[in-house]
Amino acid sequence: MEDRTVVFDSFARPLLVIHGTEDGFIPSRTRRGPTAAPGCPRFLKGAGLTPMWDRSEATSEAIIAWTQGLRA
Repeated sequence: MEDRTVVFDSFARPLLVIHGTEDGFIPSRTRRGPTAAPGCPRFLKGAGLTPMWDRSEATSEAIIAWTQGLRA
């Protein structure tokens, strides 16, 4: 699978990437996420391909914390 994460660096707006540590679908080399985005990527231990289902509360907390950081 081709690493397409380089496109993240061209985004002009803040970007949040949440990734499950147990995700067996996304290759590990693409887990670096957007390096230019503060706090990204956010990894959720024990979550798989769908962290919003596997760890819904932790996903919500990560989103809230990230959006609050944008306001600071």
